[in-house]
Amino acid sequence: MRLRKEFEKLVNRFEKESKSSKVDMMNVFRDSLMFFESIKEALKEADLEEKKEIMKIMGEMHDFLRVEARKIAARAGLTEDQLQSFAENPSNFSPGQWKALEAMKNKLADSAQEVKEIINPEAAAKSKKAKATNSLSKKHKTSKKGGWLRS
Repeated sequence: MRLRKEFEKLVNRFEKESKSSKVDMMNVFRDSLMFFESIKEALKEADLEEKKEIMKIMGEMHDFLRVEARKIAARAGLTEDQLQSFAENPSNFSPGQWKALEAMKNKLADSAQEVKEIINPEAAAKSKKAKATNSLSKKHKTSKKGGWLRS
């Protein structure tokens, strides 16, 4: 399966980056985004067996990323929470780096959401309907006396 080869290539890339003294987050995000795009396209055309294999690959990817995050944190002498806090702090990056990282994170999140919708369209439709209902019910409510003039 083509995705298996792409996954192995991405794993090798992560391992190479994690051993480097300077991790190129932009390339890591870019490669991850390309992999998610491949997953999306494969899921659209996959039969049930192929979808099961894709889900297995996604599970392996999730597990791999958790292990790599632990390794990176340990090498830096940080806990995983501290590493996450560091990565979420814009003052640790130049403005250009931060803007690019945020754009990549947003693209990855959008891609992940699209994958969820492809995998389970019924749940995605229910979720969208619930969000729409919640946003309608959260409209500004005025008090009964809100429109009254006081003397």
